[in-house]
Amino acid sequence: MKIIYAFEHKLKDGKEIKLAIRRPTRFELDDADMMFSKFQSECIQKGILTKEMLIKSYKNFGGTLSNKEEKEYTQIFASFVESKKKFEKAKTRKERDAIQKEIDIYFSSLRDIESEHEQLFDRTADVIARNKTILHLSLLMGVQNVSEDEESGPVWNPVYSGEEFG
Repeated sequence: MKIIYAFEHKLKDGKEIKLAIRRPTRFELDDADMMFSKFQSECIQKGILTKEMLIKSYKNFGGTLSNKEEKEYTQIFASFVESKKKFEKAKTRKERDAIQKEIDIYFSSLRDIESEHEQLFDRTADVIARNKTILHLSLLMGVQNVSEDEESGPVWNPVYSGEEFG
């Protein structure tokens, strides 16, 4: 068993335990792919769209941004690019500092708009399936050191011994 990361954890009663995350086997990775497909399929059956389906439906209705939002984004981006050009041409440190403040403001505005845009895709079938698969693998790969064997080294037991997940 290959350990990827090991650490110690102190319990409320003061006892320290050794925990680790082990490397998944090829079979377990294939199983995780199947779990992802299963979770995604269940979401789609419940009516939750995948990111690609959602993008396609937004395109049919004119996109994810309104005309006003798209115009605002374009103006901010153009100002951002212009400020970057001015920064490169600036000769004094004082000029560069002033322009850098402008760039930071434009960058912050662009990041906020893009963050809002990405939130549209937070609850898609593929994101939900990915998160469930990560949880499944986290539970499956977690191990606890129960003893040290002089001949073979540490003895690890699974933290989660459940048969079924999901």
